[in-house]
Amino acid sequence: LDKCPNLAFLDLPHNKLNGTIPSNICGSPYLISFDVHNNSFSGSVETSFNNCTFLNNLNLSHNRFSGPIPGQIGVLPRLTKFDVSS
Repeated sequence: LDKCPNLAFLDLPHNKLNGTIPSNICGSPYLISFDVHNNSFSGSVETSFNNCTFLNNLNLSHNRFSGPIPGQIGVLPRLTKFDVSS
C-alpha cells in the first residue's frame, strides 16, 4: 500500500481474505474508506489507523479480530462510521 499514495477507497468486503491488516494501511494519507467486512481477518486492530486523518468509513465487522480497540480511533477527525460488530 505504500506504493499507492493517492488511494482513497479500499473496499474489499465478502472476499474470504484472512491474516492481519497490514501495519502500513494508511500509507495513503488520503484514505477515506476502508471496508473489509465479512472476511476472516484476525489479530488485533492496529493503531496504524492513527495516521488516517481523512478516514470517514472504517468497517471491520464480521471478522475475527481480538483484543481492545485502540482509543485513538475514536478521535479521528473525520470518522463518521465505525463498525466492528460480529
